[in-house]
Amino acid sequence: MGIKSRDNTSDQITIECANAIKKNGVGIKCATITPDESRVEEFGLKKMWRSPMEQFEILLEELFLENL
Repeated sequence: MGIKSRDNTSDQITIECANAIKKNGVGIKCATITPDESRVEEFGLKKMWRSPMEQFEILLEELFLENL
């Protein structure tokens, strides 16, 4: 889920990771770069992607609530 992989897949990789976590009931997320304007320019990104953690919270909300 590196920033370039996220950009190259239009962030589809984050969705696939979330789906794998749903399927397997477990996942590990390491530190990632949340792109800001300077990172978009530095890495030549297509756009300023949402934070991966924010994406996971949205995509895995049901799983989080289930395990409270």
